[in-house]
Amino acid sequence: MKNKRGISAVIETVLLILIVIAAVGIIAGLILPMIRTAGERTSTCLGAMDITAASSSGVTYVQSKNITVTAVAVTFYYANGTAVSGTTQVPTSVGSSVTSTPTTAGIYAKATVVPTVTTPSGKQVACPAIEAAI
Repeated sequence: MKNKRGISAVIETVLLILIVIAAVGIIAGLILPMIRTAGERTSTCLGAMDITAASSSGVTYVQSKNITVTAVAVTFYYANGTAVSGTTQVPTSVGSSVTSTPTTAGIYAKATVVPTVTTPSGKQVACPAIEAAI
């Protein structure tokens, strides 16, 4: 019983503090880039594009912010939720409007427009869908 040795309380406390600091550093390294990208996406996408008109024959959208739009995905939905893609075209500048038509004829309930933009840091992100009831 006399030869039992353990870690002193001071060394134990220092090791625990180092483990906590390492854990916080690892978590911050993983979380902060995601938060930064989400903030950039929000500021870039907010008000980037608007739907000006929507009907079963097509949806007209306009670029309303001076950003780099690299792609636009347009989807039309039947009342039962079935999706049909639409023709897509990227607006050329602020204020330019584009009309997208569905690839098949029908009576649609809503249309969505999803622009893909380039953030100031150079990342391409898909903006949240802009919806319009038809």
